[in-house]
Amino acid sequence: MSDGPAYHGAISAWTTGATGQGVTIGIIDSGIHAAGTEFAGRIHTLSADVAGGNRGHTTSEDSHGTDVAVVALGARNNSDTLGIAFDATLLALRADRPGSCTDTSVPADEQGCSFTDTAIAAGVDRAVTAGARVINISLGGSAPSLGLRQAIGRATAAGIIVIVAAGNEGDGSDPDVDPAQPGPFAQGLQQAGNGLVIIAGSNDGQGRISDFSNKAGDFANAYLSALGESVCCDYENGVLRRETRPDGTFVFNISGTSFSAPQISGAAALLAQAFPNLTGIQIVTLLLNSATDAGDPGTDRIFGRGILSISRAFAPQGATTLAGTSIAVPLGSPLGNTSGPMGDASARGGAGAIVLDGYERAYRADLGQLLAPADQRLLLAPALAGRMRNLRAGNAQTSISLSLLPGREGALSLPLALNGHDAERARILAGSVIARLSPSRSIGFAMERGSDALVATMAGRPGHAFLVADDSDSLRLIAAYGSYGTAIRQSLGRGLVLTLASERGQIGALRTGGRLFDQQGFGRASGYDRVTAVLDGRRGALRYSLSASQLNERATLLGARMVPGFAGGAHTLFADVQAGLRLGNGWSLGAQWREGRTVAAASGLVANGSILRSQAFAFDVAKTGVLGEADRLSLRVAQPLRVTSGALLLDVPVAYDYATRDATPGQVALSLAPLGQERDIEAAWVTPWLGGTLSLNGYWRREPGHIANADDDIGGAIRFVLGF
Repeated sequence: MSDGPAYHGAISAWTTGATGQGVTIGIIDSGIHAAGTEFAGRIHTLSADVAGGNRGHTTSEDSHGTDVAVVALGARNNSDTLGIAFDATLLALRADRPGSCTDTSVPADEQGCSFTDTAIAAGVDRAVTAGARVINISLGGSAPSLGLRQAIGRATAAGIIVIVAAGNEGDGSDPDVDPAQPGPFAQGLQQAGNGLVIIAGSNDGQGRISDFSNKAGDFANAYLSALGESVCCDYENGVLRRETRPDGTFVFNISGTSFSAPQISGAAALLAQAFPNLTGIQIVTLLLNSATDAGDPGTDRIFGRGILSISRAFAPQGATTLAGTSIAVPLGSPLGNTSGPMGDASARGGAGAIVLDGYERAYRADLGQLLAPADQRLLLAPALAGRMRNLRAGNAQTSISLSLLPGREGALSLPLALNGHDAERARILAGSVIARLSPSRSIGFAMERGSDALVATMAGRPGHAFLVADDSDSLRLIAAYGSYGTAIRQSLGRGLVLTLASERGQIGALRTGGRLFDQQGFGRASGYDRVTAVLDGRRGALRYSLSASQLNERATLLGARMVPGFAGGAHTLFADVQAGLRLGNGWSLGAQWREGRTVAAASGLVANGSILRSQAFAFDVAKTGVLGEADRLSLRVAQPLRVTSGALLLDVPVAYDYATRDATPGQVALSLAPLGQERDIEAAWVTPWLGGTLSLNGYWRREPGHIANADDDIGGAIRFVLGF
């Protein structure tokens, strides 16, 4: 089994916290001392001396029963030992034979508490009557009697889990016990237990089986180990044993499989309390299947199923779905990925929903944290890595611009109709054609390009020399790639021109060394279309444009993508303002501003009213004729498109009732505004040189990708482009 889902931090059990509260653990042992406070207010009223001595269950003559009980459910009282299920109810069942614990008339190696099968069986039956979910038997010895085996059969048939110590003869000290097998007592109980008896071995906390612990042997499938060496702590008359020495105060620790068993008992109680739908056999299966592998790979004859791991037992198992639905919520992989404008929005978390695992256990899943953050893409290398060459030709009526890959540089047949050979070759080209229909009207077509460049060319706006700092209307952060575009430009008189444009393309998957999340079905490119209206004009030294565009995404949300059934599709309205001002003596200023409003389609889990607002800007200052008549130095400060506010409203289950198995629907908000805010500063110097163009660029990106803790991206480039 893996160490748990990759997004485990976003998942928690749908409870107020698993403490064992409301669950009863029966401890069949030598009774307890009630002098201390470890069990105050949590001793079951049916606790009793089941050995027939009328001694009561709180007058133990040794510390074994107290030590075992404390490990299982010692109080969380900021003092001494903290038990595994520290709020559980203790059913103390004293089963030691009267007088045996203090009998010194027998040989020394036989002294100590002894237990009869009859008393143990009585304790098991009393635990059934008291409604215990778990029975801990940290005892050993010869094979159990028929009566005890029958009592174990009755208890497990009622769904009660039994944890029994494997024995401490693993060092071969008892010639009558095979150290490679659990003790005979443990073997007999397990065989009678209907699959609900776990045998507890001891490990040293370092991944090694304890020397004294009996091994799993033939009972490997029912054997689980827990820490059994130097377990804190030993109690005497209900009080923690301490010893003051010259170098400090020390507590007495204890060792043995007797103290491994109550850890597993406590873990079973925690599961029973946290997930009241679980049956006894399901709890046993969870504990065994979630164990940390140790020894030989898989189930082996030393460690059996492995080492107890409470955290893994609590982690969701099997397929997970939203409660009350069939919508899959894979917890080991992301539900989707945010896009560039959303940056590190997934770090905000939020939008809790209830999911059920393969055992129908309810968990609260933070859907925000289950989104993968936007990919931090490098921008400089792609800007320099293009191998295409540009070809421009035309006359007063028609202009053609083509981008050709090396080895494909032949000119297309003219006029514009393509023969079969040309059409095949055109698939690897990007280009545009602009035709003037009249002095006041022109039309353009683009292939493998969007409409923005087409509109800019038709308007006669010069391209900028920046490699990293984008224009405010760039869609690069949402990975939009235009397949084709059209535009028509019409003069309105008085220096005003209206351009109408449309494009269609794909929003591709973001990449990190390869396409992300293809196996989930949401990494593939998705279609979009866009329509734009631009009004531009001039007034003296001022050049300006106002535009509005609508971006329609079929299966993405401002470039973000989700698993099927979660969300899909959006409509975004962008409003843009651009202005440029010539100041004289070669100086000029420029400003660009974009405001966006995205409405997510009400589909899947997304409810009506899910709106995001976004923003981008760029400010330029430039000087022509710095070192020569034709060179140009430009400086830009920009912010790429960023979600500034808004959230997805999700209709999801927000609570779960184990009694009725019903999920309570509700609406939660998933914020997609990032914590980070990218700022770009870039300088560019361009000059004609040797028949080509020489350019120098330097840039600084703060919080690149709108990711708050991302390192600054600083770089530069020298380029020489030779046209043809």
